[in-house]
Amino acid sequence: MSLLKLIEKGIDILFLIVKYMIAVLFTVLVVLVFFQVFNRFIVRKSLTWSTELANFVMMWIALLGSAVLMRNKGHMAINNILDALHGAVKKAITVISVTVQFLFLIGWVYGCMVYLPTLAAQKSPVLQLNMAMVNSVFLITGVLMLVAMIDYWIIKCGREAAYSEEDELIKRMMEENSDAGKEE
Repeated sequence: MSLLKLIEKGIDILFLIVKYMIAVLFTVLVVLVFFQVFNRFIVRKSLTWSTELANFVMMWIALLGSAVLMRNKGHMAINNILDALHGAVKKAITVISVTVQFLFLIGWVYGCMVYLPTLAAQKSPVLQLNMAMVNSVFLITGVLMLVAMIDYWIIKCGREAAYSEEDELIKRMMEENSDAGKEE
């Protein structure tokens, strides 16, 4: 097995772990919210700790989910102009876009590395969690997004995104539409 295939397999496993983490965090979020609603309306006592923890869990779900979306090329994009272009112009605009995204993520990761140590002494109000640990998801997400970009643009050379069910559905619909057009 070549080194690139080994790296690609490692990245696949990494993002599979992230997807499972998101599923576990979502389950925790549902339980926390249910517990909070139950206590508020049945027991008539609000629990501040569950609200704080639910906020932190939601933050982790959203940010880790954005990294998975980037891996699957699922973020919203306005591609009408890019799709209309061809050849060298399309390639140049794509290179500029990818470069800007990459530089943004490098800045994001660097900013997180500078900012997180300043939070080390801060604690969350109710649970007294270290805020550097809570906000470390920003650094983790930035690194995951960089890994996703490297996977797509360097390892896969921009040829294929990670598989998603939506891609398969779109492909099938386009095939059905083209088949229907040929029959007429």
